[in-house]
Amino acid sequence: VLRVVEGQIARDTLVLSGVGVHKMEIARYLAAPQPGQILVPNGLAGMGRALPGAIAAARLGRHGRVLAICGDGDFMMNVQDMETARRLGLSFTVLLWEDGGYGLIKSKQEQESGDHTPLSFGNPDWDALAGSFGWRHVDVRDLDGLQTALELAVLAAIALARGPRPEPAAGSPPAGDLAGLVARAPRAETGLLHLGEHRLLASGCAQGA
Repeated sequence: VLRVVEGQIARDTLVLSGVGVHKMEIARYLAAPQPGQILVPNGLAGMGRALPGAIAAARLGRHGRVLAICGDGDFMMNVQDMETARRLGLSFTVLLWEDGGYGLIKSKQEQESGDHTPLSFGNPDWDALAGSFGWRHVDVRDLDGLQTALELAVLAAIALARGPRPEPAAGSPPAGDLAGLVARAPRAETGLLHLGEHRLLASGCAQGA
């Protein structure tokens, strides 16, 4: 998965990691063309910061593309910011690593005691969640599909960067799939790409300009 992600990191891309098992993988295996492109928090204190951090980075407008990589527990801590991103008309991508539990805490407890406290939790219906915030959910079943979804999100972000910055829309604008975003760009576009334990699911969301 990270090899696919790494192939999409351009020299003007910013990657923000949340906190969880995925953070350890990102710190060890994800490389960028130049220093300062991948921001990884230390310890557990930064849990929940990837989504609002991506919003802040997108608002600054200093990067060609902003990519946040979250765990499901990390993402759900600030899930309300899906509405913030939509309302502000921002463009960025969120990659959600789903395992249905607090995996990093589980791993540390098992290392210390050989067992762990109950750390599993249920997740929402991602399609329904995306729709409730005006986002579009797109299913991806393999790495080729993930790469295609990331490439389309990049194209949409580039088209948005070259066009005028959109004003936040009033009401509930229609959502479109990622391919439609490219065809109709420039427009505000955010994407949620979610990786399940035994499957790959990609979600895209859009707000009309």
